[in-house]
Amino acid sequence: YTTLFRSKSYQRYVYPRPGTNPELLENIENGQIVNAPLMDISSTFVRESIAKKKDVRYFLPEKVWKYISDMHFYQSKNSSSKTENRDLV
Repeated sequence: YTTLFRSKSYQRYVYPRPGTNPELLENIENGQIVNAPLMDISSTFVRESIAKKKDVRYFLPEKVWKYISDMHFYQSKNSSSKTENRDLV
């Protein structure tokens, strides 16, 4: 990871989060700020929402959602069946 982060041969795409100072992002080497709507989405939000059986598939790329769903990541251990967990899909 450290080698990849320090490498000058890779372009970095930076998606600012709400509350981020844009000036801090301008000096990232090989960085390009992504001009997209700001959404307050974090990996913690995704994990906790899935554990609470909330539908977050529209916040994630389709393949990522499918993988998380197929592998039953972040689903509570109290779920009794595969069918019950599929309600998220």
